[in-house]
Amino acid sequence: MARAVAVAAWAGLVLVAVQHDVQIIDVSSPSEPTIMGTLPTSGDAGDVAFLSADAALVADTDGLLLVDLAEPAAPTLLETVEVGGPPLGLAISEAYVFVAANDPLAVLSSDLGVLTTVETPGDCFAVAADDYVAFVAGGNPLQIVDAEDPQTAEIVATVDVPGGSFAVATFGDHVLAGGDDLVLVDASDPTDPTVVETVELRGRAAGISVSETHAFVATDDQDLQIVDLGCLLP
Repeated sequence: MARAVAVAAWAGLVLVAVQHDVQIIDVSSPSEPTIMGTLPTSGDAGDVAFLSADAALVADTDGLLLVDLAEPAAPTLLETVEVGGPPLGLAISEAYVFVAANDPLAVLSSDLGVLTTVETPGDCFAVAADDYVAFVAGGNPLQIVDAEDPQTAEIVATVDVPGGSFAVATFGDHVLAGGDDLVLVDASDPTDPTVVETVELRGRAAGISVSETHAFVATDDQDLQIVDLGCLLP
């Protein structure tokens, strides 16, 4: 059976990456979700994100895919963008589109032009962003990249995560990095991040999502752990 590896939501639509397909699901009636359309991918779909209500990005191992969702029942591939490596993770901020491309991290404009790439130590397969700052996970310490000026984009700080960083998400001025533990970092100054708290996890983090003051952490042993972030802040 195919395994879902990523999900994104916008209003009444949900995108689910399932190996060689991206499914477009109508959830306007949550109790009766309906698959409206499917977009086959030539490689393995690793992440999905909405650009707008009728456009989405798919991180496919054969390239970054721009998809037209104007007719969800018949999604159309508009463009494939090369980003210097196989796209594995996506983050869209007000400033840029960041693509974790194994190595490097690619920084794209809103029209998907590649502005620059930043070499990262080891792998680069998950990314979160706050404006022009990207937080990169890849099994190594969390890398913080300042891309305010794309031409001089660089790693400005790192944060050690027990077992390495495998998942990442932003939470206001903070960032959550997951490995063997969940690490809450104050990143209000990206050049001088401070570890606020560390929470022991049951299993290694594979994905993190934040809603209001809770973090939902999926681990590689198929466990979902919920962390109250309000209790961790000073």
